[in-house]
Amino acid sequence: MSNGHINSISNTVHLIAVARSELGIRRARLAAFGPSWAGDAWWDILLVLYVEGGGQGVDSWSLAGHAGQSLELANRWLEILNTEGYVRGHVSPATAENAVFELAPLGRAKVEQCLTGDSEFRC
Repeated sequence: MSNGHINSISNTVHLIAVARSELGIRRARLAAFGPSWAGDAWWDILLVLYVEGGGQGVDSWSLAGHAGQSLELANRWLEILNTEGYVRGHVSPATAENAVFELAPLGRAKVEQCLTGDSEFRC
């Protein structure tokens, strides 16, 4: 295994730890202040997909639970994120419970950009 590949794996492990920490902070804020003050459901969904996805995807029920969102709200954001090219998956009224989502390459790049601070500010 080359040093470049090892560094890439190490960086991914570090970013997953950062994302987990961010999710923990966001969950604590949700518990303390309630959902009307927590906001940013779309960001929670992207973080959960980054942490939990692992290339296998996450079903919408689990995703909503991990993100602290109702299934209805999660599905609305998943449709938007899918349309914008940040996630891959499909939501339909008949199969919403069984839909599986994963980060698209654009979504993964944007999440990593925010987690590393490779923008004008840390997301």
